[in-house]
Amino acid sequence: MPEDQAAEAATLKEQANAEFQGQNFLKAAALYTKAIKLDPTNAVLYSNRSAALLKLKKVTKAMEDAEECIKLRPEWEKGYFRKGAVLEEQENLTAALEVYQHALKLNPDNKELSAKTRILTKMVNAKKTAKTSSTQPTESSPQPDASSAPAAAPAAPPPAEPKEEDLGTVEVAAFAKEYLEHTALEIRDSGTGFHPMIHFLPGPGAESHEEQETHINGGVAFSSPETLTGFVDFVRSTGERLDAQAVLAALPKPGIAVPQTWMSHKWPCGSSDGVFVQLESKGPKRVRKLWFIEVGAGAKEPGRSWSLDVDTFGPLPTLLR
Repeated sequence: MPEDQAAEAATLKEQANAEFQGQNFLKAAALYTKAIKLDPTNAVLYSNRSAALLKLKKVTKAMEDAEECIKLRPEWEKGYFRKGAVLEEQENLTAALEVYQHALKLNPDNKELSAKTRILTKMVNAKKTAKTSSTQPTESSPQPDASSAPAAAPAAPPPAEPKEEDLGTVEVAAFAKEYLEHTALEIRDSGTGFHPMIHFLPGPGAESHEEQETHINGGVAFSSPETLTGFVDFVRSTGERLDAQAVLAALPKPGIAVPQTWMSHKWPCGSSDGVFVQLESKGPKRVRKLWFIEVGAGAKEPGRSWSLDVDTFGPLPTLLR
């Protein structure tokens, strides 16, 4: 490939990486596509575009890019990491675990893959246990169908925007505002029918990556004490790798089997469904906050945001160390 063409492809990749970091995933995917046209055998470009496409929920295309990355560099663990991420999004945890395990064999020193493998192993085992112990559906316990899925909710205002003086820095306050608004949109579009998500604000000491993985899909992390323990360990190790200055968790109540903090007699929100939003920062001021947004069945005031004591009702322990 001519040097000028290679240089242009490299420039496009850097621009795409910057767009990815800015959460502009559609623009990032478009720039990676331009770079691929110039450098069609570059596995890194397919890996990065797969990540951007997955953020856009284009799982089929994300899988195609992951497979192409593996085809071009079968000895590189990153392509398998991308494939595993797509399988996780499809909730095919057993297949995802197998792919991550293969990737880990290619690079046993990869801490992220090691942590992923540990938590998914616990999740898969917990899912098998739950399936074995569950009863068969009866007339009084019909199988769920599409009509039982959580309904989308009316647009919910985000919790009151934390102020800079409360969180310590402009960056942490802006991060909190962005993901509180993002969670409000998730509630508007899906009600409580979205996966638990963890969002990080990387710090200056973050390890260098082609693009930093700043979001974690909680999947079935809250299905048992064992899976939750493994998940918390993974979140903490990711926070350390990213030198995270803040973390925000958006956790739909129906997806939390443990811990059921709302069973406390002190719980103020009645029997309504909703979404927990847990925020933590470690800047000049260490802050932990918790909100519960009422959504759906049983809601006294749909869309109302309750500010709760995080030590009493928080689904997650301290995550930033």
